[in-house]
Amino acid sequence: EQARTEVYALKTRIGNGENIAESLRQQKAHRAKQGKTVSEIIEERIEWMKSPVKKPDGEMRPRLESWENTASHLRRFLGPKLGRKIAAEVTRGDIQALSDDIVAGRHGGKPSVSNARHMRKAASGMFRWALRREYITANPCSDLKPLDPEHPRTRVLTEDEIRTFWHGLDRDDLMASWDRRTRLALKFELVTMLRSAELLDAHRNELIDLDGEQPRLDVPLKRVKKRRVIQQPLSDLAVEIIREALRGSNKQFVFASPLGDQPLHRKAMADALRGIKRKGKVTTRGICDMLGLKPFTPHDLRRTADAGGSVRRSPPPPGPFG
Repeated sequence: EQARTEVYALKTRIGNGENIAESLRQQKAHRAKQGKTVSEIIEERIEWMKSPVKKPDGEMRPRLESWENTASHLRRFLGPKLGRKIAAEVTRGDIQALSDDIVAGRHGGKPSVSNARHMRKAASGMFRWALRREYITANPCSDLKPLDPEHPRTRVLTEDEIRTFWHGLDRDDLMASWDRRTRLALKFELVTMLRSAELLDAHRNELIDLDGEQPRLDVPLKRVKKRRVIQQPLSDLAVEIIREALRGSNKQFVFASPLGDQPLHRKAMADALRGIKRKGKVTTRGICDMLGLKPFTPHDLRRTADAGGSVRRSPPPPGPFG
């Protein structure tokens, strides 16, 4: 009886002009879409984010220019826990549990509300994207419990810390683990208040009037957070740092990587300050640790300069490492 009913239904569909073969193909494709794992969708999403598209200034750049950070959050936080799960089967409870684990330090390193927030943002964007492609039927990141508010960083180096840091960077015997241009880039950030992304990709042809009375660095809008051109005046001290960075180099980048004609990695300065760990063990001591300084980040150097504790035009007097 069931078979007879199905035959009548099939005849009715054909009689109504339906292309049965095409309908079956679409059903099969739909099942395949909804059978994708979280890991598969993560990699598809990353490929989509980094695909070059034409920007308003006419240049071809990644569709999402911060794709590397988002990719890191997806691969570091989401993939290890939920990667093998069918994406369409991920629930709000799964995402909430993952978020709670990150906050408590049970996943992804030390306890961190900030990391949980980064994970939620990256995951929500990915699942919205997957929803539009019919990989899933609902976004599991909707209506999650609010995270506790984060307290903004307020770290500002004291004059004594600036002195120790500045002169400590010149100790080649102490700083042998860290490339000289990485250390110069740290000095340059303190002197100019430029962001890491704005200075690390600096090209020779962006240096204007370096030997003249009004030297400057022109930072194109594609590297500037607020998408505007920065014409950064250079003090004598900033020019001195640039000259040393260029010395003995024929590379196009001011702060060139020792690995070739390319800029230093975007995390080079942060890694140098905090050191490098492998499987929870310190493999390379960071500059802060070596100099006995309370940990700080490259952005803290900008905050220090903005607070007036910079060495904008002349180096600090010698200290313990001078």
